[in-house]
Amino acid sequence: MRAELSIHQQSVADYYNSNHSRFLRFGKRAQTGIMHRAVWAPGVQNRIEALQFVNHLIAREISETFHSGLPDIHILDIGCGVGATCMYLAEELGICCTGVSISSIQIAEANRRAIRANLDDHCRFSLHDFTSVEFSKQFHMAVAVESFVHFENPKRFFRKCAELLSDESLLVICDDFRCKDTESNRTSQIHLNRYKSGWRLGNILSVSEIKAIAENAGFSLERNRDLTSYLRIPQGVPEQLEKLAYLMPLRTAFLDSRRGNVAVRKCLRNGWLEYRQLVFRKS
Repeated sequence: MRAELSIHQQSVADYYNSNHSRFLRFGKRAQTGIMHRAVWAPGVQNRIEALQFVNHLIAREISETFHSGLPDIHILDIGCGVGATCMYLAEELGICCTGVSISSIQIAEANRRAIRANLDDHCRFSLHDFTSVEFSKQFHMAVAVESFVHFENPKRFFRKCAELLSDESLLVICDDFRCKDTESNRTSQIHLNRYKSGWRLGNILSVSEIKAIAENAGFSLERNRDLTSYLRIPQGVPEQLEKLAYLMPLRTAFLDSRRGNVAVRKCLRNGWLEYRQLVFRKS
């Protein structure tokens, strides 16, 4: 990694490095490598399809935008995890993808998975701080799936995207966004801050705030898809068990992830957070 990480970036990298084996230990996540949320949209029939739904939406954006030019398309995945989105796009569309992450363990696993899937000629993964990385070429599209919230400086994020993307290219962000009516709600702020602390977030902005920042960097918002109602938020006994994490004085990456789980579920259930896919175009 060329640039030295900030204190916040190092905390994010440590969080993912420490929790890596737990996030992908069992079930369909271990099988697919998908670390983002399952979206049970209409037509989704099983958990793998729910986990792949966000990737499916991205693939559809690419197909509808580039049509016959697909073989020449090169996509940048910002905060690529273990490469699941890149490999899905490469396998479905035959395009080339580059993924970047500040987690050394994720990048090593992503490259191993690409080799095992015989996709290493289409997918490249590198350990980089996105806001300071340099590439010799521009990309046709960038995606950030549940990684945008980790950036402390959204303005710098969009400026870097403008630098790395060619004109008229797309930027797709799928993440949590704060609802407008939370500013004066003390209870919502407590749980949003718990979510932010537990999952090492750098920002939790509203769509309108992000839209204004993006416009200043030369991006226009073309599509805004609300996926919140398609999430299945666990309740009952598992939720009660995870609340015990708040009663334990220890601060570890694992316990913090549990605390973040409790907080984000409460925020989603109460309408303090929305889960959306935003599609921007570089104008």
